[in-house]
Amino acid sequence: MKAAVFYGAKDFRVEEIEKPSIEPTDVLIRVKACGICGSDLHAYKEGIFSRPGFVMGHEMAGEVVEVGSGVEGVSVGDRVVPLGGIREKGCGECFWCQRAQSQWCSSVSHKPCGDCAECQVGRFWLCEKNQRYMLAGYSRNGGYAEYMFVPDAGLNRNVYRVPDSVGFEEAAFLEPLWGAYKWVDMAEPQPHDTAVVTGLGTIGLLVMQVLKGRVSRIIVSDVSEKRLRLAEELGADVIINAAEVDPLAKVIELTGNGRSFSGRGGGCSDYGRSRRN
Repeated sequence: MKAAVFYGAKDFRVEEIEKPSIEPTDVLIRVKACGICGSDLHAYKEGIFSRPGFVMGHEMAGEVVEVGSGVEGVSVGDRVVPLGGIREKGCGECFWCQRAQSQWCSSVSHKPCGDCAECQVGRFWLCEKNQRYMLAGYSRNGGYAEYMFVPDAGLNRNVYRVPDSVGFEEAAFLEPLWGAYKWVDMAEPQPHDTAVVTGLGTIGLLVMQVLKGRVSRIIVSDVSEKRLRLAEELGADVIINAAEVDPLAKVIELTGNGRSFSGRGGGCSDYGRSRRN
């Protein structure tokens, strides 16, 4: 199959590589669309987050072409988005489980080995002994290829059907949106809260839109007028141009001292007067 293979900074090559073979618990997907993440751009520009001979791409959608004998609920021809990796259940009580990062729980068997050369220098995402069970496009070959596989596949666990009304390019965008939902859930916002989003790239704007249904007010900050205008169009309540004012001071002015880690003072004011600044 054809794939865009990474060899170093500004060095991708379209090559013929071996098509993945699957185990009874896996599914094989023909990639129809794959997004380019900011982390992929870092790899392209600086040669980081990857290794020579690797296939990146983790924002993908496609069609199931092969299903392992032990997989239930997924059929050949399904239009799907693969999201996440292996979802083993942790103990629920340890430090990592309490932080919603059960992949590090000692009771989970699929995790970086800790002993190989990559683990020893902190690059656990490149652990060769655990690549099958890690996220596609980070350690396991991903979507910059004609085909990719999903290990230990399960419907609505790490394989999600896409309705016919959604195109493959739109469906590929579900991966960053899924991340935004996950990160907002980890913050546990309450209906009476004011949320602050700093940085309005793709992820920041998605987080802001997820928060719209969770909190009473959203303050956003960026140095780009274009991004700030887009955030306002998408529903931000207060926008702060960090190129013109100190965003921390402005947030304190709008919200009061509250639970601030800055130690700096401030007072509440009528936020209605501050939709633009």
